[in-house]
Amino acid sequence: MIYKANDYSALIGLKGFSQELLENHFALYEGYVKNANKLLATMTSVFDEVKAAGSHVVELKNRLAFELNGVKLHEYYFDSMSKDAAGEPDRGNPFYQKVALDYGSYQNWKKHFRTVASMRGVGWAIAIYDAQSGLVINTWVDEHHLGHVAGTSPVFVMDLWEHAMLLDYGSDREKYMDAFFKAVDWTVIAERFEKALERQEVHGR
Repeated sequence: MIYKANDYSALIGLKGFSQELLENHFALYEGYVKNANKLLATMTSVFDEVKAAGSHVVELKNRLAFELNGVKLHEYYFDSMSKDAAGEPDRGNPFYQKVALDYGSYQNWKKHFRTVASMRGVGWAIAIYDAQSGLVINTWVDEHHLGHVAGTSPVFVMDLWEHAMLLDYGSDREKYMDAFFKAVDWTVIAERFEKALERQEVHGR
């Protein structure tokens, strides 16, 4: 196995998220890990074949993007949640300060992000940091793999697939988003943003 599923059982008891929903979500994430490993193993043998450029290889590559992004986005999501979450970032949080600068206020950024997250369809709302422009940009990714912006760093990641909310909130995304924002560990978001800035400095941006 190349990828190993992280253990997120410590999140059981998280306010706003039932044990049943979380356990189902963890199992789904573990399925993405399992499928990504299977695909990587399959492609190793496929590329040893003479017909390596065949359509079956293209399909495997497309499927790998789906499964592997399913792994990584879930890890961004679960890693940012905590039973000790404060609900809102403090004004000294560097991510708070950055979005306040880019959007006029933290509340403006949050409103814009939630608007993106309210789009029809299944996928992810992601606040990325783009070193080239120096901006935090709210983006939408269809499913797991369509819409990623190359060369950017995901900082704030929200799952908008039905499995993230259906058991507890039905189709009420607003209530789900309320619960998620209250569950976010903003120190994790700050650390991600600071790492994105470090990568910017390394690349001379």
